Amino acid sequence: MATVKIYCKKSNLKINGQASIYLLLRINRVDRLIFTQKTIEPEYFDNDKEMVKKGASNSLKLNTYLQSEKARLNEIILDFNIRGKDFDHDTIISLFKRENKEGFVRFCREELKKEKGMLAWKTYEQYEYCIDNLEAYAPGVTIRQIDYSFLRRYEYHLSSVKKRARNGYYHDFKTIRKFLLIAIKQGLTNQNPFDNFKFGTEEVEKDWHPANELKELEKLLDENKLTKKLAHTLMYYLIACNTGLRFGDIQKLSIALCNGDKDRYIIDGSIHLVQGKGKKINRIPLSNKAMELLDYEFDRPLKQSNSRVNEDLEEIMKQAKIKKHITFHCSRHTFAINALQKGVTLKALSQILGHSTATTTEIYAKYVNEGLDNEIAKLNA
Repeated sequence: MATVKIYCKKSNLKINGQASIYLLLRINRVDRLIFTQKTIEPEYFDNDKEMVKKGASNSLKLNTYLQSEKARLNEIILDFNIRGKDFDHDTIISLFKRENKEGFVRFCREELKKEKGMLAWKTYEQYEYCIDNLEAYAPGVTIRQIDYSFLRRYEYHLSSVKKRARNGYYHDFKTIRKFLLIAIKQGLTNQNPFDNFKFGTEEVEKDWHPANELKELEKLLDENKLTKKLAHTLMYYLIACNTGLRFGDIQKLSIALCNGDKDRYIIDGSIHLVQGKGKKINRIPLSNKAMELLDYEFDRPLKQSNSRVNEDLEEIMKQAKIKKHITFHCSRHTFAINALQKGVTLKALSQILGHSTATTTEIYAKYVNEGLDNEIAKLNA
């Protein structure tokens, strides 16, 4: 039998006249005190009601904190009872202090550090971004506080307050689930709120450039009407549109191009890059247009910030009179859809794009089918 009570030890005052507030953990009639790191003038605490009296500084905030800590300790005890496992003071207090010290956010960061070097740079960065979002919303949240109700509140915060699209905050919940499963495997909790809380993505139309828009962008570049800064961004974007390379790969390639070290990646009409989770070298054959673009002289690499590049692209699209929401990643969609429309097989395209399976590449097939429907519709005109 275990019980928890909030208790102020008024008989032992500090030099400043304040008394410490504890959580009194009673197991089989044996008491142990756990310091809450909070003190108060003894006359402002009611031990019978387990609460700070009105008139004390920050009484509401302090009561909320103390009740939260009591609830957290009770949750640990309840977890052991549900699993039918024996426990003692040391076991419960150890778990309680570990949660108090680390919290879920810190737990996530420590576990993510262990995977550094094993994850792709972009994946690692995305996990960090999602952990930052969680910390901004609930910096002190513990593992056991990640329940169904918390996830629902966080979903509302992300969608209604932060105005993030469903496909954006999908990654936030994917991140929480990943590290919560690690916590479960480590025996820190046995509750998985994702058994009931479901989340997913929604299908959205992918913005891309058909051949006529690519020609408009090439024309804009040839006319020398862009600033040097925008011209370089457009040049790298067009290379990506004609190779399907990811943002990070174009960055690496751009540094080599600026250093006159093009042969480091381009060998016998193909680009050779380490890609994917397996860290294997992928050979990407280059089209004539891609080779032509790579022959330009480059004196500055692609910007490090994806957001800054996308700002450049927004201005470029305005000047090209292309009314679409274009980001650098749209170059990848452009290459894939145009390649399929010109007869490149899904299997070959999957290899060129560096996908681990053809399933990921199949999302582009519908654009080809829609294109065929539009062509047949011309017969009815």
